[in-house]
Amino acid sequence: MRKSYNASLKNLLHLFGGRKLFAITPKMISEYKSLRYDDGVKPATINRELAMLSKAFNIAVKKAGIENFHFHCSQLETIPALTLN
Repeated sequence: MRKSYNASLKNLLHLFGGRKLFAITPKMISEYKSLRYDDGVKPATINRELAMLSKAFNIAVKKAGIENFHFHCSQLETIPALTLN
C-alpha cells in the first residue's frame, strides 16, 4: 500500500509540485485527469491520486481554520469512463 501512495504522490508532484495548494485550480485538476487518462492510466489509479489531492486540500483547510468547507474531486467535471467515488 505504501508503494501505491508513493507512486500517487510522485505523479501528483510531477504536475502540481512547487505550487501552493490553493493555487491549484479545478481546470488544472481536470487537465491532470485528462493527461493521466490519455497516458493509459486506469480510472481507479486516477481516482486514488485525486483522493490523495482531495485529502491534502481538506487537511490544509482544517489547519487554516476554515469551517464548512469540503473539497472533493468528484465536484469537478468528469471524463468519459471515469467515475469518482
